[in-house]
This record gives sequence, C-alpha cells and structure tokens, in this order.
Amino acid sequence: AAICWNGSKGGDHGFEVDERLCAEMSAASGVPAVTAALATLDLLHALDVTRIALVTPYTTTAQARGLASFAAKGFSVTGERHSGLSDNLSYGAVPPAEIAAMARAALADGPAQAIVVFCTNFHGAPMVAALEAETGLPVIDSAAAGVWAVLKAADFDTRAVNGWGRIFAL
Repeated sequence: AAICWNGSKGGDHGFEVDERLCAEMSAASGVPAVTAALATLDLLHALDVTRIALVTPYTTTAQARGLASFAAKGFSVTGERHSGLSDNLSYGAVPPAEIAAMARAALADGPAQAIVVFCTNFHGAPMVAALEAETGLPVIDSAAAGVWAVLKAADFDTRAVNGWGRIFAL
C-alpha cells in the first residue's frame, strides 16, 4: 500500500534528495512513497514547530550539514548534541539513556518547541515517551517518523501505535 525509505541521510545531504527519491519510488511502484527524513519535516510542520533541539550520532562535519539542511527548510536549531561517530554500527551502539541525556543537554542551550532525534540507526524511539513526559515537548525520532509516515500513506490509523510518542496521535 506504501513504501518507505526509513533513512535520514537526506537531512545530511539536503532534503531535496529525499523528495526526488520519493518521486522515483512512487513512479516505479505505483504506490505512495515516503522517507523518514521528510516525515520528520512533516511532523514538525504538523506540530507547528520552528525551533528544535537536534540530537544525532554524527561527526561535527556531518552535523553542520544537517544543521544547514534544517535551516534551509526554515527551522532554527536552538540546541544540538552529536556523538562524533561516523559509521552505522557505532550509531546503533549508543544506548537510549545516553541519547536522552544528549537531548536534555541540547534543551539547555535554548528554548525549543520539540526534540528531534535524527538518525534511523540511533535508538531514540525507546526513550521518546519518557522524555516527552519529562520535558512536556514532542520528541520526534526519525525512525519512528518513518513508521508514522508509511502507516499514514497506507491509510492506517496510527493512533493504534502506543509507546513511541505523541506523533502517532496526529
């Protein structure tokens, strides 16, 4: 019913990469196509968010590209943290508790309207509900955003998904 590239590389190289990918996947498959990166933007718009705290596992250079990509789409990054890692295996080894600590530190930098955990191999989803309860802010984990988008594109009621944050109530 729908297809998803559940990757966040578009944020690192410009979201236009994902826009082209969706068009190509949809044309080839005949079904709606989404990506985690574009879903993250869609959710930020749906929540009327313009100021974010951004948390990633990336290197300083990759983080700078991501910051520029979010800025080019009209988002102000008021705080950020990144782990300085450069490979998928290491991204997946960062524990959710460490990601939550990074999010708290990013929030301390300035007033954000949402937390964005941006890397689909970075295990942010397990801590989303607790971090939302603690901060009162929506937390968008990019892997969860991709799931949300493909379920929406497949006309599935996302309110049936529990434990991955308030995005699934939208």
